[in-house]
Amino acid sequence: HTTPHHTTPHHHTTPHNNNNTHIHIIMSAKRAGLRASTRSLFLLREFGQKGETLELPPNCELEFPDAPLDRNEIDSGKYKRFIVHYRPEEGIYANGVFRIEFDVRDVKEYPFQPPKAKMLTKIWHVNVDDEGNICHNYLKTDAIVDGGYSPVLGMSGLVFGIITMFDVDSDSFNPADGLNPAAVANWFDDKEGYIAKAKEYTAKYATPVKIPPHCRPFENDDSSDDDF
Repeated sequence: HTTPHHTTPHHHTTPHNNNNTHIHIIMSAKRAGLRASTRSLFLLREFGQKGETLELPPNCELEFPDAPLDRNEIDSGKYKRFIVHYRPEEGIYANGVFRIEFDVRDVKEYPFQPPKAKMLTKIWHVNVDDEGNICHNYLKTDAIVDGGYSPVLGMSGLVFGIITMFDVDSDSFNPADGLNPAAVANWFDDKEGYIAKAKEYTAKYATPVKIPPHCRPFENDDSSDDDF
């Protein structure tokens, strides 16, 4: 798949100095020194450069489930697992809030191997099975896969790629490489029926989940509980 195009995101205003947040994370990486793994240093560097929102669009909210309660404490473990709360603005999945987990805790070869990605929200989608497993080229390392995973994507590029799968006109929505046989058959046999079921699932299951304050990005500290 081709890398999706995206617009420059607009972040929430914040009482924190964003540059100071970036410096704080980068200094944590430097203090870790040779004791830290390539995986940890890579994560600290990316979050240090882009900030904890990863420069994602405002309809993406990040949650760090493993964040320490002390907001001033920064550790690479915080960034090894995060959840994107994504609200599509258009299309058949519009207005739902879908939670997608990205996890490298068991991927010691990251960034040379892709994170594990899982849909935590029940969804009717050709490329997501009933357990939330996701089929997307950005999660594949097979050399024959065009537009497959590459370390140059970083976490932000990977997330941008995954969220394009909510657009049925994008390459990322790929029934030819489906993971949910029933949804694939539904798409090819009764497209209107598929759309109706996708909207039904969205209304029923894709509801907002509150993010604990200490699990929010620094940049979103002042965002209200009802952002979504």
